[in-house]
Amino acid sequence: MKQSKQLIRRTVILTALLSTVLQAQAAEPAILHVSAAQQQQLGIQVQNLAAPATDTRPAPGLRLSGQVVSPRNAQTLVSPLLSGHVQDVRVSAMQTVKQGQVLATMISPEAMSLQREYLQLAIQAKLAREKKERDEGLFQDGIIARSRVEESRALLIQAEAGARERQQTLKAAGFPESALKQLVQQQQIQTTLAITANSSGTLTELQLKPGQKIDAGMPVATISKNGAFWVEFQVAASLAAQIKTGDQIRVAACQDALRVTAVAAHVQAETQNRIVRAEQSKPESCLQLNQFVEGRLESAQIPAASFALPRSAIIQLQGKSWIFIRQPQGYLPVAVTIVQQQGEQSWIRAVQEKQLAAGAQVVVKGISGLKGLMLGMGGEQEGDH
Repeated sequence: MKQSKQLIRRTVILTALLSTVLQAQAAEPAILHVSAAQQQQLGIQVQNLAAPATDTRPAPGLRLSGQVVSPRNAQTLVSPLLSGHVQDVRVSAMQTVKQGQVLATMISPEAMSLQREYLQLAIQAKLAREKKERDEGLFQDGIIARSRVEESRALLIQAEAGARERQQTLKAAGFPESALKQLVQQQQIQTTLAITANSSGTLTELQLKPGQKIDAGMPVATISKNGAFWVEFQVAASLAAQIKTGDQIRVAACQDALRVTAVAAHVQAETQNRIVRAEQSKPESCLQLNQFVEGRLESAQIPAASFALPRSAIIQLQGKSWIFIRQPQGYLPVAVTIVQQQGEQSWIRAVQEKQLAAGAQVVVKGISGLKGLMLGMGGEQEGDH
């Protein structure tokens, strides 16, 4: 009976000691001893840990390729209001133009007809003005009745309204104010009509050639107004899911990052890619229309005092994240906290701060073999990260 009690007491003590040892191992895993032959067999490779980020900064993310385009609301069409035949073309596509600059000239019988009508109405308005002034003088002298003066005033209003209507039509068609004054003064009708730029910018399209027949309202040129550009990036559908509106894309030579304003919901039939559109916050000379550019996504933020590692260098075990540090005696499992991830890159901090320092040799290949050794010490696998 006495021996039985002693046996029970010894069993309890041994159980308590074993529990204490296992808890210590769980809290601070022992160094994994691996022979040179085992290292070669497992294919273990290490990477020196770079110095941690000293402050919060954008994380270098996906590399993207795209093309500079003009914003849809910054494009304007040039369309003559009158018909005619192109006489000569004075500009070429992709040329910078200024508002009012002559793009081409054309011979327009319709323009000549409008000039003739305007000239006639302008002369009628001048005569009506002179008649009104004469009738007002006669009325003041008591020679004619008030009704005659009112009739003269009404005729003047009608004549001036008709002249203004033709004047506005000619202005809209491309006749400057100086040309209309010259028409009235010299009474000489112009045989050609200028097609002018309605905005300053880049002439992205020009559909004119000498001898071409132009119908009224026909688009003949497209101008991209000066201002901030868009960049449309071609992104694989699987990667586009990582990009969201508001993310920033850094383009080389540009001072400010571009802001993502739209991610296409559907893929393009030809490329099977999705379009990601990013915009400049202000105009910069680093981007030129139709230019192909390379960019890097900066959606994530690197927290201060965090170390960068490949995502594959981290395992999940016992509900924690772990990495392996090579030491003279072997490989030490170190518990870490993942503070940020971007693509295949992770940023970590050690659970026990002193266990990680710049220059530490972190295992980046052969992880599964070391994890197996760690499991052999009593851990439970919960799946790779």
